[in-house]
Amino acid sequence: RARRVATPSRATKHRVQWCMNSTSRASPVSSSRAPSDEAQGKYLVVNAQNIAHNARVNTHIFIFLSIVSGISCGILGLTGVQGFAAHLVCMLIAAGTIATVKCERRVALYFPSLDKVLIDGPNAGFGTFVLFWTLSYNCCHLY
Repeated sequence: RARRVATPSRATKHRVQWCMNSTSRASPVSSSRAPSDEAQGKYLVVNAQNIAHNARVNTHIFIFLSIVSGISCGILGLTGVQGFAAHLVCMLIAAGTIATVKCERRVALYFPSLDKVLIDGPNAGFGTFVLFWTLSYNCCHLY
């Protein structure tokens, strides 16, 4: 018999949920399951909409932080490697904050893997960072 999991409201975080059901027709996520999982009927039930929502929110957060980081680096007059290093530090702090605070140190419940937070997020806003960095630097220091 399946366990009923309370559905979260729209304002709460979306989680990947474990479901116990020996009669489920859902396929397992990977073929590297333990034999006891097969006997108990454990399957990882992943709601694709929840995963897509989490990825979208993560992307929006990193794009906004890239804008703030770009404007800050431009106003401070950071150029070259210094600007990229400041952006990298900002993105690492943001990724760590998301992993510890928003995901409650259990990233696997909200994202398929840790690299979705650490790599995909900062890469989403890199072009935005360069755009706002050069724009704010030109406005403050060249004109």
